[in-house]
Amino acid sequence: MNKLEYIDHCWDLVEQFIEIDSQKYGEYIRRQVDKFKEWISDSRYEFRTEEVDKVFRFFSYIRIQLKNSYVQFPMLPYQAFFLALLFGWYLTDTETRKHQEALIFIGRKNGKTAFSAAIILYGFMKDGVTDPQSMLLAMNAKQASNALRYAKSIIYHSPALLRRLHPQRYKIVSKDRSDQGFIEVMSTVEPERLEGFSPSMCILDEIAHMESNKAEDVYNSVKNGTGARKNPLTILATTAGTKDNQFITELLQYYRDVLDDKIQDAGIAGLIFQPDKDDDLNDEIAWRKANPAIGTITSMESIRNSYQKAVNSASTRTYYQFLTRRVNVFTEEPTNWLDPFKLDECFTELNIEDYKGREVFIGIDLSVTKDLSAIALCFGEEREVDIFVYFFMAHNPNNLLRKGNFDLKPYIDAYIHRSDNDVVDYKAMLNKLIEIDNDFQVVKLLYDPYNAPYFIHDVQENTEIFCEKYAQTPLKFNVPLTFIQDAVATKTIRFDINPVLRWNFSNVVVSAMDSNDNVKINKRKKKDAVDGVVAATQAVGGFIEYTNAVYDATY
Repeated sequence: MNKLEYIDHCWDLVEQFIEIDSQKYGEYIRRQVDKFKEWISDSRYEFRTEEVDKVFRFFSYIRIQLKNSYVQFPMLPYQAFFLALLFGWYLTDTETRKHQEALIFIGRKNGKTAFSAAIILYGFMKDGVTDPQSMLLAMNAKQASNALRYAKSIIYHSPALLRRLHPQRYKIVSKDRSDQGFIEVMSTVEPERLEGFSPSMCILDEIAHMESNKAEDVYNSVKNGTGARKNPLTILATTAGTKDNQFITELLQYYRDVLDDKIQDAGIAGLIFQPDKDDDLNDEIAWRKANPAIGTITSMESIRNSYQKAVNSASTRTYYQFLTRRVNVFTEEPTNWLDPFKLDECFTELNIEDYKGREVFIGIDLSVTKDLSAIALCFGEEREVDIFVYFFMAHNPNNLLRKGNFDLKPYIDAYIHRSDNDVVDYKAMLNKLIEIDNDFQVVKLLYDPYNAPYFIHDVQENTEIFCEKYAQTPLKFNVPLTFIQDAVATKTIRFDINPVLRWNFSNVVVSAMDSNDNVKINKRKKKDAVDGVVAATQAVGGFIEYTNAVYDATY
């Protein structure tokens, strides 16, 4: 479409959203649309079509990647309405926009990333600001890097933008040297870095997934920085997360109260794509209310598939992720990783003698000196694996009675080798590895380099075992953890009867630890020792990598 056709098309989408689409969504979408209509007859405000035309015209020049090719920005009805809502309303007979802050609360995979990048580019180039500071704030460094890369990609494939903008390593500037403005995409890991900025436009991406106190500090820093600007705009673009994030749950309630006329705040507006409180969250009607891009960017079929995976998974976290990311509702983060009943069915009596001579993968997790250490063995054929775990601990009577009154004393000697002094007996661990090396074909031993160098040196000096570093990072742990949880669901994994390992599993908390939602065992939130599960995960990871197993670790 040429620019005039594109502008007309966008206005058709605005009308479609107001008159048709909004009726399919939740009550707070309808309330925002009703307010839009009410303002038309409110003498305090005026709607300036020409200002929205400027935004639509800018979007007509943008090219984004869609299905392996770069195309003109495919505007969606909710996006066209959001732009009209933000950029069209002014206080009557002034140059002051009505809205200085807006919320777009929406499920994942609905075009939020591309839309946010395009808005930031408009704020820098065409919003009529002298020396603009357009900022996109991400929850961590990797997410910030991905967002900046996306914005640069738009510029490189949009000739009208590339003629005017110069992407640099960490930010984007104008080729006109008289323009001292910039676009900066940065992480919110250190909120104090925001001091001294004066954003003309700022998007806080996934604020619901920042730590609550940090999210509040970031928000306040941004709002303080925008005070000197004439028409500043702060956009909060996020998907739901844990109920524990008090700041964002209270902020969302504030927006609801404004839309309910319980609070008067004319300077904010928001699109809250979320099921209504009485909706069945397992019903497609509820799913549609959180996903306005169904039929374009995403599909109902993909949501159905995510739902089936969530209800069939042995991981309690998978259903939590479905509710927060696809249905866009806040819920409590699960405290247990795996369904305990499904997990119990995978513990069975195995005889290690039956595995002699077979290939084995070893994972080890070493404590500093005083708590549990573990050696795990993984025997695998295709996607079926059997796991044995051996525990070692220091001689410390105070460490026997654990949280939840779990007593390790009955399992000493039978399941735990306890040393004669107050440090773990690494010699006993080494002897166990020598025994394993003699009885099986050890493919490799996987270890976390932290705390391990001296022990690994001894292993290499005394055995023929090939040792390989296996860092305990989300990128490395995501696949084996997902493999284990799906194998528990399908009963394609067996654990030798081991009450200590079963207790370890009950202590595990798995969290998404990076911007790609890769998960790992969260040792800061663990309830107690998880060493056996960590060692088993490393062993399974080695098995998957070595056998070149193609495994889908997506949720």
